[in-house]
Amino acid sequence: MPLTDQSTIEVFRELVEEAFRPMMEEYINYTSSTIAVIKDNIPDGDLAAVKLAAHSVKSTSLQLGFPDMGETARKMEAACESGDVLSLLALKESYLTTAESTLEIAHQLLEDA
Repeated sequence: MPLTDQSTIEVFRELVEEAFRPMMEEYINYTSSTIAVIKDNIPDGDLAAVKLAAHSVKSTSLQLGFPDMGETARKMEAACESGDVLSLLALKESYLTTAESTLEIAHQLLEDA
């Protein structure tokens, strides 16, 4: 799955116009904060905190045009819902890597805005 869906990003940018920049900044801030949630709460077994973080990132990522991040977060949310800690542990590195790459792209979109 691609990291970005350029057509979704462009449609979103056109729809929100001046709000694109603050919305992208909020996405960057929130997604960055979920990295700590994922790192801290998976080892502690706090699936509710991980599920909430994954759910929010899933929805927003898909709306903004980051399908890979959205899909990775969807898988984490599903693992939390089923209580599948082993899958969650396996998805952790994928989430962190995908988040890092997605955030780099989001920062670049801000610079280009």
